Amino acid sequence: MTKSINTLAAQAVENPEVLATLGEAEIRSVMGTLTLLAAAAHARWLTVLETEQASKHASSDRLLSIKEIASRVGCSKATLARGRKSGQYPFILKDGGRLVGSEAGLERWIKSRTDRKFSRN
Repeated sequence: MTKSINTLAAQAVENPEVLATLGEAEIRSVMGTLTLLAAAAHARWLTVLETEQASKHASSDRLLSIKEIASRVGCSKATLARGRKSGQYPFILKDGGRLVGSEAGLERWIKSRTDRKFSRN
């Protein structure tokens, strides 16, 4: 191999007909390089999408009191406090000495639990 795999991969992207001139080992190496590139691009794209989603949710989100959350969920404030510690209610956070929760997070949590119930049938 006189050319580096990265150079061959770049040439193959520009002109796929280059692949016809490569041997089996070179083609395997180019495929591996392009697969790694595609995986990195996909990971970056997911990061961009997650950032966009987070900014959409953040702009429409507000903090709810633990009393309001208890009313919406239908349980006591003590149950929510215990559940927060165990990770059952990921939308609840401690703000100084009080518990508050993300309204958007609560809505997503309710939706995920509702969707699961319907998907079992």
